[in-house]
Amino acid sequence: MFLFGDGAGAERRCSVADPQQAYDAFAQFRGELRGDPVMLSIEDPVAEEALAMIVGSGTAVRIRGGQRPRREYRRIEHANWVGSYAMRFFADGYDGLAGGPWYPDAADLDLPPEERGARWAAGIADEPEAVDEVLRIWADNGIVDADHYVFFHTDTLAESREDRAALSVLIETLGLQRLPLPDGAAEGEVWVRTDPRIEAEIESWA
Repeated sequence: MFLFGDGAGAERRCSVADPQQAYDAFAQFRGELRGDPVMLSIEDPVAEEALAMIVGSGTAVRIRGGQRPRREYRRIEHANWVGSYAMRFFADGYDGLAGGPWYPDAADLDLPPEERGARWAAGIADEPEAVDEVLRIWADNGIVDADHYVFFHTDTLAESREDRAALSVLIETLGLQRLPLPDGAAEGEVWVRTDPRIEAEIESWA
């Protein structure tokens, strides 16, 4: 069972367990709200978990209650993020939102995106975790071109600033080879030579 809210008094209970049906109910709730909501929330009272999404600022808050409560914050730069985060929460709750920079203090979100991303990635010392994060960044908007990975395909430098800074640190952590941008590449792209560790993970997705 889930509880939807808009932070302004509108609430709706959803009794379905199937993630897709829950998402459809949430989309209907969102569509019936008057105007553009400032905040949307999804609560799982049984699991004592919740997701709050401050739509205008692109801020997500994932919350876990119980004996070891946690509250973490994230700023999302790409558009149309609300639906994807909601679906991940319906499918796997708090843990379904794993991956990417989450911060224990909301004040961290006031830092410039580049500083946030670099500081967060610098704290990743575990190689498998670093590989997972490189793959997460690549999967958002990346392609494989011959023997290269292209991150942030067609992006400008004004886009994905936090993830681009994080990727630069992760490239150093994993000893990956960053390549010069070829003629015709978008200014925000990052080209990296293929690596067996990354390849093995990509093949496992197939």
